[in-house]
Amino acid sequence: MQAFWRGTVHIARLRIPVKLYAAAEEKAVVLHNRHKECGHAVTQLKYCAYCAMAVEPDELERAYQRGGDRPVALTEEELRSIAPENDKRFRVVRFARASEVPALWMKKHYYVGADEVGEDALTLVGEQLRRLGRIGIGYITLRSVRQLAGLWASDDALVLTTLHYADEVRSAPGSAQAPSGRPDGEASAELGALIEAMSGPFEPKQYANVYQDALRKLVASKLSNRPPEDERPPEPADEDGDSRDLLDAIRASLKELGRS
Repeated sequence: MQAFWRGTVHIARLRIPVKLYAAAEEKAVVLHNRHKECGHAVTQLKYCAYCAMAVEPDELERAYQRGGDRPVALTEEELRSIAPENDKRFRVVRFARASEVPALWMKKHYYVGADEVGEDALTLVGEQLRRLGRIGIGYITLRSVRQLAGLWASDDALVLTTLHYADEVRSAPGSAQAPSGRPDGEASAELGALIEAMSGPFEPKQYANVYQDALRKLVASKLSNRPPEDERPPEPADEDGDSRDLLDAIRASLKELGRS
């Protein structure tokens, strides 16, 4: 696995050289647009609808547009003057309880590995974060963008996760908020039994990326000049239910699972 970022973790006066590795990667099959007539790739042309003409890169400028207001043009020099310093440091500003940072605030995860030196210090940090259940909150510049991030320890690795800023996380709409009323006791107990009956260990390999698998088979059949196989997996049977009668639906589900 190749590191995409090298720098140092700063905790007060402690300096630890580290590398960051992407914790996940997209496995999607990439499809490109091409011209049917000649079979060649097409480019994304910059086009001005007002002037009805193509625009060259040196004729572009950046601007902020707000409603019907006059746009505010910004030069590249002005944007560079406020760009964050690409200093290759993650500075921990404060430690918080890891349980206080909801998953909703997390964006992207990176494994944190030791550089040529500092392995003992990094191991020690991971042990103490895991023991205390803490996450170190601070700032890091990745790809010229200053981001809020958290340093925490999973069961088997040290992880740096980029976080949303406070104004980026929306409040739940009224229909999605937890109801304030007390749920029906019988229905609550029965639903708990249904959830327990459908529970089991999380095994990621059990959940296939059905569309991507089918797309790969389709591409392979085209490459080998074979007719495509009609292997669209069947959707799970969806028995008719009555969402108006919650308790009856739960009991019918338990009966299907042999738990009634």
